[in-house]
Amino acid sequence: MNIKKQIRLFSLVIVLLSLVAVTGSVFASRFNKYQPDPYLTRLALQADDFPEGSESQESGILTKSDMSHPLNMKTSLVEKVPMVSEYQTGYNSEGIVPSGDGVVYVGNYLYRYATAEQAKIVTTVMSEDVANSGGTNLDTIAPGAKSGISGQTIAIASEQGDITYWFIGVKENVLILLVVNGLPEPTSAIHETFSMYLEKLLE
Repeated sequence: MNIKKQIRLFSLVIVLLSLVAVTGSVFASRFNKYQPDPYLTRLALQADDFPEGSESQESGILTKSDMSHPLNMKTSLVEKVPMVSEYQTGYNSEGIVPSGDGVVYVGNYLYRYATAEQAKIVTTVMSEDVANSGGTNLDTIAPGAKSGISGQTIAIASEQGDITYWFIGVKENVLILLVVNGLPEPTSAIHETFSMYLEKLLE
C-alpha cells in the first residue's frame, strides 16, 4: 500500500473514531440524565428500611412536572418562593408500612440544590410554611455528629382526622423531607413510626 493510501485510511479511521466518541458521549449524557443522583440515593431510606409486609414500597427520580411530591410546580410554596423549585435533582423512597393496629404512609423526599445556602433558605421557608398551615413545632434537630443533618419536626392534624408528622431538614446542599401520615388512633403508634424512620435518616 502506498503512502497516500495509508494516509487516507488513517484519516478515515480517525474520523470514524471521533464519530463513535461523540455518539457515545451524547448517549452517556442522555443516559445519566435519567439515572438517580447517587448521593441522594445514599442519603435516602433504603428498601431494607421498610419492614416485611410493607405495601407499595418504591423509589425513584423526582421531576418538577411530577405532581405527586411536595415540591411539584403546582405547590403554593413554589408560587410564593420560586427558589423552592430551583433544585437540580430529586429522589424519593416511600411505602405504606404497618404501625400499631393499622398502616401509615412513609415518604422520604430529597432535593439537591446548587448551593448549601439555597438548601438552607428553602428549609427555613418550608418549615415556616408548614408550621403556619396549622402545624405544631415539636423538636429542633441539631446537626448530627455522624449524619450532619439538621432540621425541624412538625405535626399537623387535619380536619379529616388524620395526622402528619414532618421532618424538614438539610445536609449541605440537600433538602431532606420525611413525611409520615396516618389515622391518629393510636396516636403514639404513628409518632413511634415517625421517630423510628427519622432515627434511620439521622444514623
